[in-house]
Amino acid sequence: MSNVIGARPPSWLRLVGFIALLWNLVGVAFYFGHVGILGGVFAPPAPGIAMPFWVSGAYAVGVFAGAIGSFGLALAREWSRLVLWISLIALAIDWGWVFLASGAGLQPLGIGVLAIAFLLVRLAATGEKKGWLD
Repeated sequence: MSNVIGARPPSWLRLVGFIALLWNLVGVAFYFGHVGILGGVFAPPAPGIAMPFWVSGAYAVGVFAGAIGSFGLALAREWSRLVLWISLIALAIDWGWVFLASGAGLQPLGIGVLAIAFLLVRLAATGEKKGWLD
């Protein structure tokens, strides 16, 4: 529960939430490319090491939870913090496999994805603490 009741969320919080939703929808599109639903720019690069099913599952949870959590943040909903935490943990599993087990090493995109996911969790936690989230 929030410490401040009735605090109005700042308009920039909703804007950040909608931008984060767009960012996460791009991630959803790349996931659909990964599983073969979308092609073109969303198709994965040349075949390398096959991603295990549990990593693909973490990928799906990460991007879909990120989109749902970002939508919740844009609506200033308290539940967005939990959903964004789920997204961060799932993305850490996904990118952890890419960094450590796939042989690809550290990838700038992965570092950026994890940093943004972490910042969204922190923003939701701050919003909850300040009473911005209902």
